[in-house]
Amino acid sequence: MIKLELENGIDIMKSFDYKTILKWILPILICLSSFCMVAQKTSTPKFHEQSIQYLDEKRNTVMTLAASSAAISTAITILPGDTGTPIANGLADLSSKFLLVLGAIYLEKYALTLTCMVTFKYIIPILCLAWLANNVIKWDWLRIVCIKIGIMAVAMCLIVPCSVKLSKTIEATYETSIQETIDHANNI
Repeated sequence: MIKLELENGIDIMKSFDYKTILKWILPILICLSSFCMVAQKTSTPKFHEQSIQYLDEKRNTVMTLAASSAAISTAITILPGDTGTPIANGLADLSSKFLLVLGAIYLEKYALTLTCMVTFKYIIPILCLAWLANNVIKWDWLRIVCIKIGIMAVAMCLIVPCSVKLSKTIEATYETSIQETIDHANNI
């Protein structure tokens, strides 16, 4: 307890409750650091450089496989008779599926920087302000909603880097068979 004396001689007893101080200062610090520092760092392509480079490599691989399957499908349809038509149609369908994968790769590439920017520049600061408001109005449901939305926002930021890491692990496991398939497609 700290005893404060005012000029007119009145004693005021005031105690500092560290939980109360943390309840107000911690959300303000998280809000400011999220908005000013973390959002600036995580929303730049340089921060995600390795993941973007990996996604670019995969984009080139998918484009090669899509072009190869389209070329093989075309070559099969040139053959006389209808014996190769089902195979050519299957390869043409495969080519369209490769284009879906290509779209997903582009979506991952843009989501990588955008989700971090939205999370750390907007969602986390708004949640911190809501947490501060909850310190005044004492709604338990608001505190629970803030925690759940915060966890979900951070999880959204981690989805693409985790999927890239998982993809790298799977690719390392099947590296030789994937390379043989690509080389075989290029030879054809």
